[in-house]
Amino acid sequence: MSLTNEYFSYFPYAIKGSGGDYESVLVVANSKAYDGDGGYCEQALSKKHYDDDVFVGGGDGDDPRCDGEGAGPTGQCTVKELADCFDFIRAMYENNQGAFDTPSDIYIQKRGLDTPDGMKFYIDGCSEQGSNSIYPHDIAVELEQRPCGRYYDYDSDGNEEFIRQHKTVQYIPLRRLQGHEVENFLFQYAMLVPRVYHNDIAVLIQALRNNVWTHKGSGGPRCWLSNGMAATKKFSRDHNAEKRAKWGRYQADESSPQDNYNRLQQQLLETALKEVERVQQEEQKRLRLKRVDEERRQQLIKRQEEVARAQRNAIITDYMYKLRTSQIASADMKDTVSEACQKLEEELSCYFSDGVQVCLYGSFASGLCSMTSDADFTVYFNCYTPSIDELADALEDIGYQFVTSIPHARVPIASYRLWGISFDVSVEQPMGVQNSELISTYAEIDNRFRTCWFSIKQIAKKHGILSGSTGFLSSYALTMMLIVYLQDICKPAILPRLQQGGLRVNDCYIDDYDCSYDYSTSYQGYGRNNSTSAGQLLVNFCSYYGYVFDYATQEVNPCLGKIKNRSYNPPARTRTDPRPRSWPICVLDPFITGRNVTGNCGRDNVIKIRDCFRNACDALKNSDINRAFRR
Repeated sequence: MSLTNEYFSYFPYAIKGSGGDYESVLVVANSKAYDGDGGYCEQALSKKHYDDDVFVGGGDGDDPRCDGEGAGPTGQCTVKELADCFDFIRAMYENNQGAFDTPSDIYIQKRGLDTPDGMKFYIDGCSEQGSNSIYPHDIAVELEQRPCGRYYDYDSDGNEEFIRQHKTVQYIPLRRLQGHEVENFLFQYAMLVPRVYHNDIAVLIQALRNNVWTHKGSGGPRCWLSNGMAATKKFSRDHNAEKRAKWGRYQADESSPQDNYNRLQQQLLETALKEVERVQQEEQKRLRLKRVDEERRQQLIKRQEEVARAQRNAIITDYMYKLRTSQIASADMKDTVSEACQKLEEELSCYFSDGVQVCLYGSFASGLCSMTSDADFTVYFNCYTPSIDELADALEDIGYQFVTSIPHARVPIASYRLWGISFDVSVEQPMGVQNSELISTYAEIDNRFRTCWFSIKQIAKKHGILSGSTGFLSSYALTMMLIVYLQDICKPAILPRLQQGGLRVNDCYIDDYDCSYDYSTSYQGYGRNNSTSAGQLLVNFCSYYGYVFDYATQEVNPCLGKIKNRSYNPPARTRTDPRPRSWPICVLDPFITGRNVTGNCGRDNVIKIRDCFRNACDALKNSDINRAFRR
């Protein structure tokens, strides 16, 4: 049986591997009858889930014996002939590497489709899976001792003698298709077969016609593809694309007027929706570009502000360091104060004939002393403790000049001048000494503390709010406000909370008040994680106490190292007036529980204090140092 005049049209046309979108399809035989009824013999097989994405092609031929309408199987194709076709196809793939869209020579070899045994195994497997809907009939390999047509002498073991004796051959019976079935098949091919396979199918069918079948098969002109290969036109991609387009136009022409109207309305609606979508997309794009431009503009403004702020802070910081250098007490002045302290201790010990100890406290002890600061001494007596007036008399008797006393102050003092320095002497004030040591410990932790303090003190002095005796802020209160600001408001904190536990707590009780704090030197550099310059800290300090701090409801609590809602009620005004005092501002003492070191500030003065910080903040933000410091 020669393939020249037997059975095949186009088989198989597509095999898609596992994970793909299409079933594996094997189309076998489309033999055209010559009796004028246009019948074809076709068969289709399916198989799913192969290992590779492949394409294989087969034959196209005429069968002169395929006559008679609806006459069941009218032809046969041996498995050997089918395997020979695949052997030719495999060789064609190998010799034309890169020319096909879906080459499958490896798949053919892997499945053994170029051998009779492999082909039979493959067809049997396809039959078990069922036929693809593109071809409506089942197919199977059958055996016949006297098959119709020519057969090849072989068996699976190459035993030719066995075949000669039994004259049995494996074949596929083919049913002739009617004309409408053929047309349906071609229509299904155009509509369902993935377009990527069409040109390869057309090339393979043309090659089989020219080299294996040696005739035009079921007919149809030849064409040339863009890759230079000859192909059967009716199976090519362009031809079937035209067929699909023609079918679409036909469907449109066959529609009723109402359908046309509905379709037109649908098209208009879709066009309108697309236009709306386009406008929305353009608007979104415009807004997105506008947003990007605005973000870039804001980033540019932010960078410019950062540069300007950095330049401003550098100028302010430079001025602050110069101010500190010009105001801080010189080493000679500090030595003079130490010498005066030792001199006074010796003279009082001799005068009272008692062991007298004179201790330095205040700004010279805390390290916040300036060239105009007073030196504060407190005197401890072993046996007899004189009054402040008696102490003043003793100072005059010793030879000090310009001695005055203030016996009714909260801390009674006797004052005198020596070597160009004013000295204030009190009697047994250990709390003042402890306060000075605490402030000195904080001052040693971060150098920015002293720099900020001298600038804040200068601003307060120039604005007329640095005077505790007249109802404004004392230097001590201003110091507490700065310490707590650096502990609580600055993030990360620049100063630690030394009274809230620690490694080296010096237990100290004065008049039943806990005056302990952590005096460890390991806190030096505590604020290194906060890189804010001294200039920016000054601006932020003035901004906080000018615009943020609630003077009426909050307190500055150095013991806790926090600014919080008030936790202490004001005491009675007098012994006979139980009404609470007015505390327009509350800055607590670090050791004496409930003592407000700004308790004598009046409401009007607090407004001036707040306005001072506001004005300084606004001036500094505008780089107006002269206005901030009222130079």
